[in-house]
Amino acid sequence: MRAKWVTFTRRTNDQKLAWLEKQLDAAKISHRRHGESVHAPILQVPGGQLDQAWKILDPVDDLPDDLTLNALDVLDALRDALKPFESGK
Repeated sequence: MRAKWVTFTRRTNDQKLAWLEKQLDAAKISHRRHGESVHAPILQVPGGQLDQAWKILDPVDDLPDDLTLNALDVLDALRDALKPFESGK
């Protein structure tokens, strides 16, 4: 049975979108760019993985899309550094 693709983002510019795709790859979440909106490429994920994908995007969703990849890499490093301190882990 084929996965049903659902729209995940449609307003995220390429720089932040590339970072997000890298995070989705690391989390083994399937994704594809499928067309473009007026604002940016449309990124889709399988419907069954949408909640998991949002767990990645939600903490950085309000950050400007034009952040440099270096700034997003710093966010990755901070997230990794804080993992041992997360409750319940």
